[in-house]
Amino acid sequence: METAALIPAQHRDWVDRLRQGGPSPLSLHSAPNSWAFPSCHLFSLRGPNYLTTKAKIPASDCLLHPLAFDLLQGPSHISHIMNHPHSRVRAALDIALRDTAPYHQPFVWAFNVQLGNNNHHSLVLYFVSFSSPPQGSLMQRFLDGDDAFRNARLKLLTRFPEAPWLVQVAIGERWPVCMVGKIMKCTYMREKHYMEVDVDVGSSMLIRTAIRLTFGLFPLVTADIAFVLEGNDPDELPEKILGAMRLVKGEPSSAPYMDMDIGEETASESEVVGHKSASIKSKFMKLSRSSEKEKDPCAGFKWKRNASRDEEGKGAGVE
Repeated sequence: METAALIPAQHRDWVDRLRQGGPSPLSLHSAPNSWAFPSCHLFSLRGPNYLTTKAKIPASDCLLHPLAFDLLQGPSHISHIMNHPHSRVRAALDIALRDTAPYHQPFVWAFNVQLGNNNHHSLVLYFVSFSSPPQGSLMQRFLDGDDAFRNARLKLLTRFPEAPWLVQVAIGERWPVCMVGKIMKCTYMREKHYMEVDVDVGSSMLIRTAIRLTFGLFPLVTADIAFVLEGNDPDELPEKILGAMRLVKGEPSSAPYMDMDIGEETASESEVVGHKSASIKSKFMKLSRSSEKEKDPCAGFKWKRNASRDEEGKGAGVE
C-alpha cells in the first residue's frame, strides 16, 4: 500500500481530492464501486536473467503513483478524455501546473480502456509522476518513441482476486498477459504534461466477445490491472510495473455520461468566434485608415482590443 510520504508535499492536496472524488473513489476497505492499491508483488515479471533462464520474479514497487479511476459511458467511443472540457483530472492537472514550480510539475498517464459494448463504457485509469524518466530509459523511449515502438512494448496484466467462474475462464485464464498494441488498436496522445493511451477493446473480435459475455457480471468482479513495458534487452530487465490499480465491483449503470460531441462543439464555437473577431478587427482597421485620409476629427482614436473576445478566439485546443 502506498504511503502519503511518497507524494511530494506540495501535491498531496490535489492528488487526495482526485483520489477521493468521482463516482468511483479510492477505498481502503474494498467498498463496491471503488478502486484500491493492489499488491504489486502478486504480479510476476521478467527477471534480470529472463533472456537466458526465462525466469520471472515478483514485481517490485510501481514507477507511477495511482491517481484516480473513472468508469464512464457515452453515446460513442470515449476518446482523448484528457482533452475533454469536462475531464476532472485534466482540470485538476491544469490547476496544479499553474501553482507549481516548473521543476516539480506533475505528469499524468491516462489509460482509457474502451470496452466496445453497446453503452460505450470506458475504464480510465490515471497515474502520475513528479520527475522525468532517465534519458534513454525504456519509459522515456516509450514516451518519445513512435507508435510502432509503443505497440511492441505495452502490455496489460490482469488478476481476478474475486470473480465468477465465467470471468475467470473467459478472460483471466485466456489473457493474464496481453500485448495490447499487438492485438488491439491503440491510440496514443503525447502532450507536454500527459500521456493518454486509448485501447479499443472492440478492435479484437475475441476480446470484444469475451467482454460482452461477461459484462453483466461486472458488479461481482474485483480485478487487479497493471501496465508494463516489456523488456527485451538486458538493460531493460528486470521489468517494472508502470502503474497498477485494483478495481472493486464497479456499477456500470451509475457511470457518468460523457458526450464527446461537447468537446468538438466547444472547439467549433471558439473557431467561429475567432473568425468573427478577426473579421471585425479587419473592417475596423480599414475604416480607421479611411477616416485618417479624410482627416476626420476622430482619426486620433486608438482601437482597443477586446481581450475577452480575443481570448475566446484562440480556440479550445491546448498545448
